[in-house]
Amino acid sequence: MDQKDRLRALLNLQWRVEISDGRIVQGRCVCLDHQRNLILRGTKETRDGKTRSVGMIMVPGDHIVRVDVEDLGI
Repeated sequence: MDQKDRLRALLNLQWRVEISDGRIVQGRCVCLDHQRNLILRGTKETRDGKTRSVGMIMVPGDHIVRVDVEDLGI
């Protein structure tokens, strides 16, 4: 399995992404491009302990600190 196949297997799974400004966003991964820009749908954002629904967002790859895939079914 090559890298593209591994990434395709992670699409439509729930991702938790820590952003450089301290926010944490959680949503279903729709797309990841060559610059590591990430598009999530059905996203919730957590900042300073408060959570809000933000829908579909694009997270610039330069601002991604950490990514966890949450529902691997393992």
